Amino acid sequence: MACVRKRRETWVVDYRDGMGVRRWITCRTKRQADAVLAEKLQQSRQLTRSVVDPEMTVSVYSDRWLELLTQTVKPRTLKSYRDTLRLHLLPTLGRAKIRELHRGRITSLLAAKLTSGLSRNSVRLIHATLRAMLNAAVDDGLIVANPADRLARRFRLAAAAGERQEEIKAMTREQLSRFLG
Repeated sequence: MACVRKRRETWVVDYRDGMGVRRWITCRTKRQADAVLAEKLQQSRQLTRSVVDPEMTVSVYSDRWLELLTQTVKPRTLKSYRDTLRLHLLPTLGRAKIRELHRGRITSLLAAKLTSGLSRNSVRLIHATLRAMLNAAVDDGLIVANPADRLARRFRLAAAAGERQEEIKAMTREQLSRFLG
């Protein structure tokens, strides 16, 4: 959501551009900030040029995405993406158009996977694969923002900060002296 705020004697225009990237512009007066905001909102609403067909389905786009990834990711990662798409994502989302995907649909898919008995780690991998593919769709101009972003926390798919901290512990003085000694 775009807005204009006063911050330290200047006015800040906070908005997302046509590709969904957050931007800030500072202005001296509120009138200038409102004019800039109106201009930027109009620019962001204009259709972005897409490298691919805007009516492309998830199934067709996933094939294109995997083909492009063959040179940039390890073979095991590519196999993991293929398996995740084939087993979990394409049966439910394959016929949907990329532009029609929304957070609610992705949320219900992840919730269904969790309730079906899959482990949290498996659902985390499904979410990561979908998020990576939709990030590529954002880069290609098919969609403005990734609807799969920031859903891991809602389903507790990512480890909490306390859990991550427990994994990393500094050595005690005794351990350090034994290590160095």
